[in-house]
Amino acid sequence: MKKIKILIVSQNPWDDTNSFGNSFSNIFGGEDRYEIANIFCESGAPNTKVCKYFFQITIKNIIRSIFKRGCSSGTEISCGSKGGFQSVDILSVGENKLLNIAKRLRWQPLFWARDFVWSRSRWRSKELDLFITNFAPDIIFQPIFYSSYVNEIGIHAKSLTNCAMIGYISDDNYTYKQFSLSPLFWIDRAIKRGYVKRAIDCCETLYTITERQQIEYNEIFGDKCELLFKGGEFTDFGYRKDYLNTPLKIVYTGNLGSGRWESLAHLAKILSIINEGGIKAQLFIYSMSVISTSAFKRLSLDGTSFFCGGLSSGEIKAVQRDADILVHVESFRRSERYSARLSFSTKIVDYFEAGRCILAIGWGGSGAIEYLRAHNAAVVISEEKELFDRVSELVNNPDLIYEYAELGFNCGRDNHQIDKIRDGLFKNIINHCNHKAPPK
Repeated sequence: MKKIKILIVSQNPWDDTNSFGNSFSNIFGGEDRYEIANIFCESGAPNTKVCKYFFQITIKNIIRSIFKRGCSSGTEISCGSKGGFQSVDILSVGENKLLNIAKRLRWQPLFWARDFVWSRSRWRSKELDLFITNFAPDIIFQPIFYSSYVNEIGIHAKSLTNCAMIGYISDDNYTYKQFSLSPLFWIDRAIKRGYVKRAIDCCETLYTITERQQIEYNEIFGDKCELLFKGGEFTDFGYRKDYLNTPLKIVYTGNLGSGRWESLAHLAKILSIINEGGIKAQLFIYSMSVISTSAFKRLSLDGTSFFCGGLSSGEIKAVQRDADILVHVESFRRSERYSARLSFSTKIVDYFEAGRCILAIGWGGSGAIEYLRAHNAAVVISEEKELFDRVSELVNNPDLIYEYAELGFNCGRDNHQIDKIRDGLFKNIINHCNHKAPPK
Protein backbone atom coordinates (compact mmCIF):
# COMPACT_ATOMS: atom_id res chain seq x y z
CA MET A 1 0.00 0.00 0.00
CA LYS A 2 1.40 3.37 -1.02
CA LYS A 3 1.46 5.78 1.91
CA ILE A 4 0.09 9.32 1.78
CA LYS A 5 2.96 11.79 2.16
CA ILE A 6 1.98 14.68 4.45
CA LEU A 7 4.00 17.80 5.26
CA ILE A 8 3.17 19.55 8.54
CA VAL A 9 4.63 22.91 9.61
CA SER A 10 4.61 23.66 13.34
CA GLN A 11 6.02 26.13 15.79
CA ASN A 12 7.18 23.60 18.39
CA PRO A 13 9.16 20.40 17.79
CA TRP A 14 6.94 17.33 17.35
CA ASP A 15 7.16 16.04 20.90
CA ASP A 16 4.47 13.74 22.26
CA THR A 17 4.70 15.50 25.63
CA ASN A 18 3.73 18.95 24.29
CA SER A 19 0.24 19.97 23.17
CA PHE A 20 1.01 20.00 19.45
CA GLY A 21 2.84 16.66 19.40
CA ASN A 22 0.31 14.95 21.64
CA SER A 23 -2.64 16.00 19.47
CA PHE A 24 -1.06 15.28 16.10
CA SER A 25 0.36 11.91 17.15
CA ASN A 26 -3.15 11.06 18.31
CA ILE A 27 -4.95 11.88 15.06
CA PHE A 28 -2.21 10.67 12.66
CA GLY A 29 -1.07 7.61 14.66
CA GLY A 30 -2.51 4.13 14.67
CA GLU A 31 -2.64 2.50 11.24
CA ASP A 32 0.40 2.91 9.02
CA ARG A 33 -1.31 5.07 6.40
CA TYR A 34 0.99 8.07 6.25
CA GLU A 35 4.57 9.13 5.73
CA ILE A 36 5.00 12.45 7.54
CA ALA A 37 7.57 15.25 7.42
CA ASN A 38 7.63 18.11 9.91
CA ILE A 39 9.17 21.57 9.59
CA PHE A 40 9.40 23.20 13.03
CA CYS A 41 10.47 26.67 14.08
CA GLU A 42 11.91 26.52 17.61
CA SER A 43 14.88 25.01 19.39
CA GLY A 44 14.46 21.54 20.83
CA ALA A 45 14.43 17.93 19.69
CA PRO A 46 11.54 15.88 18.28
CA ASN A 47 10.20 13.03 20.39
CA THR A 48 7.73 10.89 18.46
CA LYS A 49 7.41 7.71 16.41
CA VAL A 50 4.62 9.06 14.20
CA CYS A 51 6.78 11.43 12.14
CA LYS A 52 10.13 10.43 10.61
CA TYR A 53 11.49 13.42 8.71
CA PHE A 54 12.29 16.78 10.28
CA PHE A 55 13.62 20.17 9.27
CA GLN A 56 14.40 22.77 11.93
CA ILE A 57 14.51 26.56 11.52
CA THR A 58 15.37 28.67 14.57
CA ILE A 59 15.61 32.40 15.16
CA LYS A 60 19.15 31.80 16.42
CA ASN A 61 20.18 30.36 13.05
CA ILE A 62 18.29 33.06 11.16
CA ILE A 63 20.34 35.72 12.99
CA ARG A 64 23.52 33.76 12.26
CA SER A 65 22.62 33.62 8.57
CA ILE A 66 22.27 37.41 8.52
CA PHE A 67 25.76 38.02 9.87
CA LYS A 68 27.62 34.94 8.70
CA ARG A 69 27.90 34.25 4.98
CA GLY A 70 27.10 30.68 3.99
CA CYS A 71 25.26 29.89 7.25
CA SER A 72 21.80 28.43 6.61
CA SER A 73 18.77 29.39 8.67
CA GLY A 74 17.58 25.80 8.74
CA THR A 75 18.83 22.25 8.69
CA GLU A 76 17.45 18.76 8.15
CA ILE A 77 17.44 16.71 11.35
CA SER A 78 18.76 13.21 10.93
CA CYS A 79 18.27 10.26 13.25
CA GLY A 80 21.46 8.79 14.68
CA SER A 81 22.31 5.10 14.90
CA LYS A 82 21.21 4.95 18.54
CA GLY A 83 17.87 6.60 17.85
CA GLY A 84 18.78 10.16 18.90
CA PHE A 85 18.67 13.18 16.60
CA GLN A 86 21.77 14.75 15.06
CA SER A 87 22.26 18.39 14.05
CA VAL A 88 19.36 19.47 16.29
CA ASP A 89 19.47 22.96 17.83
CA ILE A 90 18.84 22.78 21.57
CA LEU A 91 18.89 25.80 23.90
CA SER A 92 21.64 26.09 26.50
CA VAL A 93 20.78 26.50 30.20
CA GLY A 94 21.36 30.26 29.96
CA GLU A 95 19.25 30.58 26.81
CA ASN A 96 16.46 28.62 28.46
CA LYS A 97 16.47 31.00 31.43
CA LEU A 98 16.20 34.02 29.13
CA LEU A 99 13.38 32.37 27.18
CA ASN A 100 11.46 31.58 30.36
CA ILE A 101 11.80 35.18 31.53
CA ALA A 102 10.49 36.40 28.15
CA LYS A 103 7.52 34.00 28.38
CA ARG A 104 6.64 35.28 31.84
CA LEU A 105 6.94 38.94 30.80
CA ARG A 106 4.95 38.51 27.57
CA TRP A 107 6.20 41.96 26.53
CA GLN A 108 4.75 42.80 23.12
CA PRO A 109 7.87 44.58 21.73
CA LEU A 110 9.84 41.34 22.30
CA PHE A 111 7.40 39.44 20.09
CA TRP A 112 7.58 42.18 17.47
CA ALA A 113 11.37 41.99 17.51
CA ARG A 114 11.15 38.23 16.90
CA ASP A 115 8.61 38.72 14.11
CA PHE A 116 10.80 41.39 12.51
CA VAL A 117 13.76 39.00 12.33
CA TRP A 118 11.56 36.30 10.77
CA SER A 119 10.02 38.77 8.32
CA ARG A 120 13.37 39.39 6.65
CA SER A 121 12.66 36.16 4.71
CA ARG A 122 15.94 34.61 5.84
CA TRP A 123 14.01 31.46 6.72
CA ARG A 124 13.81 30.80 2.98
CA SER A 125 16.84 28.73 2.02
CA LYS A 126 17.94 26.25 -0.60
CA GLU A 127 18.16 23.65 2.19
CA LEU A 128 14.48 24.19 3.07
CA ASP A 129 13.36 24.02 -0.55
CA LEU A 130 15.42 20.88 -1.10
CA PHE A 131 13.87 19.23 1.97
CA ILE A 132 10.35 20.04 0.73
CA THR A 133 10.91 18.98 -2.90
CA ASN A 134 12.81 15.81 -1.98
CA PHE A 135 10.00 14.76 0.36
CA ALA A 136 7.46 15.62 -2.37
CA PRO A 137 4.31 15.76 -0.21
CA ASP A 138 0.93 14.73 -1.54
CA ILE A 139 -0.75 17.22 0.79
CA ILE A 140 0.13 19.92 3.30
CA PHE A 141 -1.67 19.72 6.64
CA GLN A 142 -1.18 23.18 8.11
CA PRO A 143 -1.91 24.14 11.73
CA ILE A 144 -2.99 27.79 11.53
CA PHE A 145 -0.93 29.58 14.17
CA TYR A 146 -1.04 33.15 15.44
CA SER A 147 2.68 33.28 14.59
CA SER A 148 2.74 34.71 11.07
CA TYR A 149 5.99 33.06 9.95
CA VAL A 150 4.75 29.50 10.59
CA ASN A 151 1.78 30.11 8.30
CA GLU A 152 4.03 31.70 5.69
CA ILE A 153 6.28 28.63 5.58
CA GLY A 154 3.22 26.46 4.88
CA ILE A 155 2.10 28.80 2.09
CA HIS A 156 5.62 28.73 0.65
CA ALA A 157 5.58 24.90 0.66
CA LYS A 158 2.20 24.91 -1.10
CA SER A 159 3.46 27.21 -3.85
CA LEU A 160 6.62 25.12 -4.22
CA THR A 161 4.81 21.78 -4.54
CA ASN A 162 1.45 22.88 -5.98
CA CYS A 163 -0.36 20.40 -3.73
CA ALA A 164 -3.52 20.90 -1.72
CA MET A 165 -3.53 22.32 1.80
CA ILE A 166 -5.78 21.34 4.69
CA GLY A 167 -5.82 23.72 7.67
CA TYR A 168 -6.38 23.08 11.36
CA ILE A 169 -7.11 25.88 13.83
CA SER A 170 -7.56 25.23 17.55
CA ASP A 171 -7.80 28.79 18.91
CA ASP A 172 -9.52 31.99 17.86
CA ASN A 173 -6.59 33.48 15.98
CA TYR A 174 -8.68 35.73 13.76
CA THR A 175 -11.72 37.54 15.19
CA TYR A 176 -11.73 40.69 17.28
CA LYS A 177 -13.83 38.99 19.99
CA GLN A 178 -11.05 39.42 22.54
CA PHE A 179 -10.40 41.69 25.51
CA SER A 180 -7.39 43.91 26.17
CA LEU A 181 -6.81 47.47 27.33
CA SER A 182 -3.46 47.59 25.56
CA PRO A 183 -3.37 49.37 22.18
CA LEU A 184 -0.31 47.23 21.36
CA PHE A 185 -2.46 44.12 21.59
CA TRP A 186 -4.96 45.47 19.06
CA ILE A 187 -2.23 46.66 16.69
CA ASP A 188 -0.69 43.19 16.82
CA ARG A 189 -4.09 41.56 16.31
CA ALA A 190 -4.82 43.69 13.25
CA ILE A 191 -1.48 42.70 11.69
CA LYS A 192 -1.52 38.99 12.55
CA ARG A 193 -5.10 38.31 11.44
CA GLY A 194 -4.06 39.24 7.90
CA TYR A 195 -1.53 36.40 7.90
CA VAL A 196 -4.12 34.04 9.40
CA LYS A 197 -6.62 34.91 6.65
CA ARG A 198 -3.96 34.44 3.97
CA ALA A 199 -3.24 30.92 5.26
CA ILE A 200 -6.92 29.96 5.63
CA ASP A 201 -7.67 31.21 2.11
CA CYS A 202 -5.05 28.74 0.84
CA CYS A 203 -6.84 25.80 2.50
CA GLU A 204 -9.40 23.63 0.73
CA THR A 205 -10.71 22.42 4.11
CA LEU A 206 -10.30 24.06 7.51
CA TYR A 207 -10.68 21.86 10.57
CA THR A 208 -11.87 23.58 13.75
CA ILE A 209 -11.86 22.26 17.29
CA THR A 210 -15.32 23.39 18.52
CA GLU A 211 -18.78 23.61 16.96
CA ARG A 212 -19.04 27.32 17.74
CA GLN A 213 -15.74 27.95 15.98
CA GLN A 214 -16.96 25.95 12.99
CA ILE A 215 -20.12 28.07 12.74
CA GLU A 216 -18.31 31.40 13.15
CA TYR A 217 -15.48 30.59 10.76
CA ASN A 218 -17.87 29.21 8.12
CA GLU A 219 -19.62 32.59 8.18
CA ILE A 220 -16.29 34.38 7.72
CA PHE A 221 -14.38 32.13 5.32
CA GLY A 222 -17.11 30.30 3.44
CA ASP A 223 -18.44 26.81 3.93
CA LYS A 224 -15.08 25.03 4.29
CA CYS A 225 -14.97 24.17 8.00
CA GLU A 226 -15.28 20.72 9.56
CA LEU A 227 -14.81 19.47 13.13
CA LEU A 228 -11.72 17.52 14.17
CA PHE A 229 -11.41 16.30 17.75
CA LYS A 230 -8.66 14.40 19.46
CA GLY A 231 -9.75 10.80 20.08
CA GLY A 232 -9.31 7.96 22.51
CA GLU A 233 -9.94 4.23 23.04
CA PHE A 234 -13.39 3.69 24.52
CA THR A 235 -14.00 -0.01 23.94
CA ASP A 236 -15.19 -0.72 27.47
CA PHE A 237 -15.11 0.74 30.96
CA GLY A 238 -12.94 -2.06 32.33
CA TYR A 239 -10.89 0.28 34.53
CA ARG A 240 -13.97 1.64 36.30
CA LYS A 241 -12.93 2.73 39.79
CA ASP A 242 -14.72 0.90 42.61
CA TYR A 243 -12.93 2.63 45.48
CA LEU A 244 -11.79 6.16 46.31
CA ASN A 245 -8.50 7.25 47.82
CA THR A 246 -8.39 8.55 51.39
CA PRO A 247 -7.96 11.49 51.26
CA LEU A 248 -9.47 12.06 47.82
CA LYS A 249 -6.85 12.51 45.13
CA ILE A 250 -7.67 15.47 42.87
CA VAL A 251 -5.32 15.86 39.90
CA TYR A 252 -4.63 18.57 37.30
CA THR A 253 -2.39 17.85 34.31
CA GLY A 254 -1.68 20.53 31.74
CA ASN A 255 -0.73 24.09 30.93
CA LEU A 256 -0.94 26.80 33.60
CA GLY A 257 -0.91 29.75 31.19
CA SER A 258 -3.76 32.12 30.27
CA GLY A 259 -4.71 32.60 33.92
CA ARG A 260 -5.39 28.91 34.59
CA TRP A 261 -3.03 28.81 37.57
CA GLU A 262 -5.17 31.43 39.33
CA SER A 263 -8.28 29.26 39.04
CA LEU A 264 -6.28 26.34 40.45
CA ALA A 265 -5.03 28.55 43.29
CA HIS A 266 -8.64 29.44 44.07
CA LEU A 267 -9.55 25.73 44.13
CA ALA A 268 -6.57 25.02 46.43
CA LYS A 269 -7.75 27.73 48.83
CA ILE A 270 -11.28 26.27 48.88
CA LEU A 271 -9.87 22.78 49.59
CA SER A 272 -7.76 24.15 52.45
CA ILE A 273 -10.94 25.49 54.06
CA ILE A 274 -12.74 22.16 53.54
CA ASN A 275 -9.73 20.39 55.10
CA GLU A 276 -9.73 22.47 58.30
CA GLY A 277 -11.48 19.71 60.24
CA GLY A 278 -9.23 17.00 58.76
CA ILE A 279 -7.69 16.27 55.36
CA LYS A 280 -10.52 15.17 53.05
CA ALA A 281 -9.02 15.97 49.64
CA GLN A 282 -5.64 16.89 48.17
CA LEU A 283 -4.82 18.61 44.88
CA PHE A 284 -1.81 17.46 42.82
CA ILE A 285 -0.74 19.73 39.94
CA TYR A 286 1.44 18.36 37.14
CA SER A 287 2.64 20.84 34.55
CA MET A 288 5.64 21.71 32.38
CA SER A 289 4.68 25.39 32.65
CA VAL A 290 7.19 27.86 34.09
CA ILE A 291 5.53 29.78 36.94
CA SER A 292 6.58 32.64 39.19
CA THR A 293 7.58 32.21 42.84
CA SER A 294 4.35 33.86 43.99
CA ALA A 295 2.26 31.49 41.82
CA PHE A 296 4.19 28.50 43.20
CA LYS A 297 3.41 29.59 46.78
CA ARG A 298 -0.30 29.96 46.04
CA LEU A 299 -0.38 26.51 44.42
CA SER A 300 1.54 24.83 47.25
CA LEU A 301 -0.60 24.86 50.39
CA ASP A 302 0.68 22.69 53.22
CA GLY A 303 -1.18 19.38 53.36
CA THR A 304 -3.69 20.40 50.68
CA SER A 305 -2.12 21.21 47.30
CA PHE A 306 1.19 20.29 45.67
CA PHE A 307 2.93 21.56 42.53
CA CYS A 308 4.65 18.44 41.17
CA GLY A 309 6.29 19.64 37.94
CA GLY A 310 6.07 17.86 34.59
CA LEU A 311 5.63 14.21 33.60
CA SER A 312 6.22 12.09 30.52
CA SER A 313 3.17 11.11 28.45
CA GLY A 314 3.32 7.56 29.86
CA GLU A 315 3.47 8.79 33.45
CA ILE A 316 0.56 11.19 32.92
CA LYS A 317 -1.80 8.38 31.93
CA ALA A 318 -0.94 6.42 35.10
CA VAL A 319 -1.40 9.51 37.29
CA GLN A 320 -4.79 10.25 35.70
CA ARG A 321 -5.99 6.67 36.27
CA ASP A 322 -4.90 6.85 39.92
CA ALA A 323 -6.92 10.03 40.53
CA ASP A 324 -10.43 10.20 41.93
CA ILE A 325 -11.21 13.57 40.34
CA LEU A 326 -9.52 15.18 37.34
CA VAL A 327 -9.58 18.97 37.08
CA HIS A 328 -9.92 21.20 34.05
CA VAL A 329 -9.65 24.96 34.59
CA GLU A 330 -10.05 28.12 32.54
CA SER A 331 -9.53 31.68 33.69
CA PHE A 332 -12.27 33.84 35.19
CA ARG A 333 -10.29 37.01 34.44
CA ARG A 334 -11.79 39.11 31.66
CA SER A 335 -8.32 39.82 30.28
CA GLU A 336 -7.68 36.09 29.80
CA ARG A 337 -10.95 34.29 29.36
CA TYR A 338 -11.72 35.37 25.77
CA SER A 339 -8.52 33.73 24.55
CA ALA A 340 -10.19 30.36 25.28
CA ARG A 341 -13.57 31.31 23.79
CA LEU A 342 -13.28 28.90 20.84
CA SER A 343 -10.72 26.50 22.31
CA PHE A 344 -11.02 22.92 23.50
CA SER A 345 -8.30 21.47 25.71
CA THR A 346 -6.95 18.22 24.27
CA LYS A 347 -6.41 16.79 27.74
CA ILE A 348 -10.18 16.61 28.25
CA VAL A 349 -10.30 13.63 25.90
CA ASP A 350 -7.52 12.02 27.98
CA TYR A 351 -9.70 12.65 31.04
CA PHE A 352 -12.67 10.97 29.32
CA GLU A 353 -10.49 8.00 28.45
CA ALA A 354 -9.19 7.74 32.02
CA GLY A 355 -12.78 7.21 33.19
CA ARG A 356 -12.54 9.57 36.14
CA CYS A 357 -14.89 12.26 37.42
CA ILE A 358 -14.08 15.62 35.82
CA LEU A 359 -14.33 18.87 37.78
CA ALA A 360 -14.39 21.80 35.32
CA ILE A 361 -13.91 25.32 36.66
CA GLY A 362 -13.89 28.52 34.61
CA TRP A 363 -15.77 31.11 32.63
CA GLY A 364 -18.90 29.57 31.11
CA GLY A 365 -18.25 31.10 27.69
CA SER A 366 -15.00 29.23 27.07
CA GLY A 367 -15.20 26.45 24.49
CA ALA A 368 -14.24 23.58 26.80
CA ILE A 369 -16.55 24.59 29.67
CA GLU A 370 -19.41 25.08 27.23
CA TYR A 371 -18.81 21.63 25.69
CA LEU A 372 -18.64 19.81 29.05
CA ARG A 373 -21.82 21.46 30.26
CA ALA A 374 -23.71 20.77 27.00
CA HIS A 375 -22.80 17.06 27.18
CA ASN A 376 -23.25 16.77 30.98
CA ALA A 377 -19.77 15.24 31.05
CA ALA A 378 -18.36 17.02 34.12
CA VAL A 379 -19.20 18.81 37.32
CA VAL A 380 -19.08 22.34 35.87
CA ILE A 381 -18.56 25.44 38.03
CA SER A 382 -18.71 28.65 36.00
CA GLU A 383 -19.27 31.14 38.83
CA GLU A 384 -16.58 31.81 41.43
CA LYS A 385 -19.19 32.34 44.15
CA GLU A 386 -20.37 28.72 43.67
CA LEU A 387 -16.94 27.17 44.24
CA PHE A 388 -17.13 26.41 47.94
CA ASP A 389 -20.62 24.87 47.92
CA ARG A 390 -20.12 22.83 44.72
CA VAL A 391 -16.65 21.53 45.63
CA SER A 392 -17.82 20.66 49.16
CA GLU A 393 -20.77 18.75 47.70
CA LEU A 394 -18.49 16.78 45.39
CA VAL A 395 -15.85 15.99 48.01
CA ASN A 396 -18.52 14.70 50.40
CA ASN A 397 -20.52 12.67 47.86
CA PRO A 398 -18.81 9.52 46.51
CA ASP A 399 -21.90 8.60 44.46
CA LEU A 400 -21.60 11.88 42.55
CA ILE A 401 -17.92 11.16 41.82
CA TYR A 402 -18.77 7.71 40.44
CA GLU A 403 -21.72 9.10 38.44
CA TYR A 404 -19.66 11.74 36.64
CA ALA A 405 -16.83 9.31 36.00
CA GLU A 406 -19.25 7.24 33.93
CA LEU A 407 -20.89 10.27 32.28
CA GLY A 408 -17.49 11.54 31.12
CA PHE A 409 -16.47 8.14 29.76
CA ASN A 410 -19.77 7.84 27.90
CA CYS A 411 -19.26 11.27 26.31
CA GLY A 412 -15.85 10.12 25.09
CA ARG A 413 -17.28 6.88 23.76
CA ASP A 414 -20.07 8.68 21.88
CA ASN A 415 -18.06 11.57 20.44
CA HIS A 416 -14.33 10.82 20.48
CA GLN A 417 -13.75 7.27 19.22
CA ILE A 418 -10.28 7.49 17.69
CA ASP A 419 -10.94 4.97 14.88
CA LYS A 420 -13.90 7.00 13.59
CA ILE A 421 -11.91 10.24 13.78
CA ARG A 422 -8.93 8.78 11.93
CA ASP A 423 -11.11 7.18 9.25
CA GLY A 424 -12.93 10.45 8.59
CA LEU A 425 -9.66 12.38 8.35
CA PHE A 426 -8.14 9.78 6.03
CA LYS A 427 -11.10 9.94 3.64
CA ASN A 428 -10.85 13.72 3.47
CA ILE A 429 -7.09 13.63 2.87
CA ILE A 430 -7.57 11.08 0.08
CA ASN A 431 -10.13 13.40 -1.54
CA HIS A 432 -7.63 16.26 -1.56
CA CYS A 433 -4.51 14.56 -2.83
CA ASN A 434 -3.52 12.83 -6.04
CA HIS A 435 -3.49 9.31 -4.55
CA LYS A 436 -6.24 6.90 -5.39
CA ALA A 437 -7.73 5.42 -2.26
CA PRO A 438 -5.82 2.23 -1.48
CA PRO A 439 -7.79 -1.01 -1.62
CA LYS A 440 -9.35 -2.17 1.62
